[in-house]
Amino acid sequence: MKRLRLLLVASCAAVVSACGAGTAAQELASATPSPSGTATQESFDSCRAAADWHTRPGIELIDARTRTAGEVSAWHETRDGGAGTTRSRWREVDGDAVMTVCLYDGDFSDLPVSRPADAPPPQYERLIVVVDPAGTPVLDRVGRRDGVNLGDL
Repeated sequence: MKRLRLLLVASCAAVVSACGAGTAAQELASATPSPSGTATQESFDSCRAAADWHTRPGIELIDARTRTAGEVSAWHETRDGGAGTTRSRWREVDGDAVMTVCLYDGDFSDLPVSRPADAPPPQYERLIVVVDPAGTPVLDRVGRRDGVNLGDL
């Protein structure tokens, strides 16, 4: 499992630099509002500045939320009902540091992942990227639309 996670993180740079969704106006026009009403122009701009997504058609930035590292850490540690991550990697960052969490929709099935040779390719339709305080995009999670969301962040 750790090897799969490392492979996904390593492939993030390639995906982040090769994906795209069109102009900012198109993205905002088609964006689904954040459930908590916290998506802002600044959040969307932070996601766009951190990653060059405009070279791959069919990718949409659908939500973006600016939070402190402390809030992102708490979300990581509880988003799956407390199962899984016991200590978020973002606990190493100053709790008041500002971060942005970006939610993208599209076809991410071409991400290189380890799987048995006879297994079908995974169906990846949603991607979460966390933009750290330095502006570096970090792949957080990839999967199906029904299993990858920002929940109560």
